[in-house]
Amino acid sequence: MSVTDVSTSMIERLIANCRDRETFWQFMGSLSPRARVVIHDHLWAALIEQSRSGNHPLSREDIASHMQTSTDYQRRMGCTEPVYVCRRKTCINSNPGCTSQKISEHIEIIRQHLSAN
Repeated sequence: MSVTDVSTSMIERLIANCRDRETFWQFMGSLSPRARVVIHDHLWAALIEQSRSGNHPLSREDIASHMQTSTDYQRRMGCTEPVYVCRRKTCINSNPGCTSQKISEHIEIIRQHLSAN
């Protein structure tokens, strides 16, 4: 599945299934690294919006505090690229597997927050 195949209904389906980790990740399993980046950004925005409508609004910093920093992720992966490459996800061209792994870890944190609301 490509980036252009990411639709509003797909995002809504993921949000609806975020309480069922297995179903959520089965659906995510077929997605390309680029599609995962797009979905990551949509889910992040959905989480912020959803939390604002509840009793406990979350900031981007609140969510990010549960995620491994780019520096620590790079260290764990043995990456020697400058950290801005990881933060901007520009290594998706040279190392899509690594980008996909990092984004998937972030999506899991977002999924957990969405399922708690």
